[in-house]
Amino acid sequence: MIAIFNYAKPSDILKFNLIESLDAYLTQKETFLKFCLSLNHTKNIEEYLKEREITIENLGIPGESQQQLFDLIYDKNLYRLTHNNIFSILVGNRKTIDEDKLKVAYLSTLRESGITKLLDYIDANIKEFLYNVMFPMEGNNKEDEAILINLLNRDDLDTDLKTTLIKIQETEISDLESIADLDVKRIVVAQNRISINWKNIIDYWVTNKENGIRDLDDVLITYLDNPVNYIILSMDKIPNSCHDFCDILVQTNSLNNDAYQFLMDCIPFSYEFFDFQNLNPSKLKILIAKEILEFTFENFSGLKAKGQDLHIKLVEAFPDGFIEQLDELDLDERDWILILSSNLISTREKVLIIEKMEEDVILGDYEIASAVCEILPGQDFKPLSFNFLNTLFETQNQIANKVDILNTCFDGLDG
Repeated sequence: MIAIFNYAKPSDILKFNLIESLDAYLTQKETFLKFCLSLNHTKNIEEYLKEREITIENLGIPGESQQQLFDLIYDKNLYRLTHNNIFSILVGNRKTIDEDKLKVAYLSTLRESGITKLLDYIDANIKEFLYNVMFPMEGNNKEDEAILINLLNRDDLDTDLKTTLIKIQETEISDLESIADLDVKRIVVAQNRISINWKNIIDYWVTNKENGIRDLDDVLITYLDNPVNYIILSMDKIPNSCHDFCDILVQTNSLNNDAYQFLMDCIPFSYEFFDFQNLNPSKLKILIAKEILEFTFENFSGLKAKGQDLHIKLVEAFPDGFIEQLDELDLDERDWILILSSNLISTREKVLIIEKMEEDVILGDYEIASAVCEILPGQDFKPLSFNFLNTLFETQNQIANKVDILNTCFDGLDG
């Protein structure tokens, strides 16, 4: 083989009957440039390369006398994109590069080198570069964000390849809006490769909504259920302008309760009216505890219809609101008993409630009357009529309670 390139004319070599075998021999040579050092000259092989344009598997490091041959191979991109060949190109172009950085951020480091011809070749053959160089290189997971975004926005890379790229890279996307395609956004979020902030979450939701998906999808639910994510998110309020998103978030049953508890700290407003139809009681209890539901007739009635004494929890959260709107509300005997026996409503607040209760309500139920007699002793309250007191005392056996209430009311008895 050496004799062919040493003594044959280039035209005769190109007419060789087994020229494809010769191509294969050269392309697969263990170190092509080392082989060329054994030749008397490189003129013939240079002519051969110009005509055949073969792709060399392994260049090797160029010697000082091989610059012309190396430049030909480099200028015409006559080499396969592999780590060894790229290293040879860097050496041949006298580029000094941080090899440690190259191992963890390969393409980013090459960009910094400014080796334009190589970068253009990589750009035109990006799939080959990814499969042959980036993906097999263990630890190459810290590409610059701008490089990663550029790759993820390329139309010539399919979704599977982008998925592999996202999984390998540890780089976070600081602004999800910089990713153009919804499917790619979805992969980035699913792999937890975004900076944890409400801007990114809302951008993802808005893009989904523009594509006909209004509720939080499974990808976003899984992301928000992650303790690392929901704890960090809980430290910031959602912007007031994102009312529609807040409505959806608040009504999302599929979030786990721990996540929901933290995320409700981010809601920047409260609701005078809320649709309880789809939200489960555990979530409603959180909304009440976080005072995201205001005390209104609509909320009280809706919670009462929902069951599990949720409306009583609303009263416990807003006793002043309850007292203010008490006359408008529909309460049954059980409601009164639960309110008057609640440990979360102060005795003073219970006295104010009793003062607004109809006498018939108190006297019409033994448990309610008993509860009133337990609350009033030792408290300041509006004087009660003799007839009311007489009927009330019929329900009580505690002499001390009767005396205490009677003493408080004595001066105001109207007979």
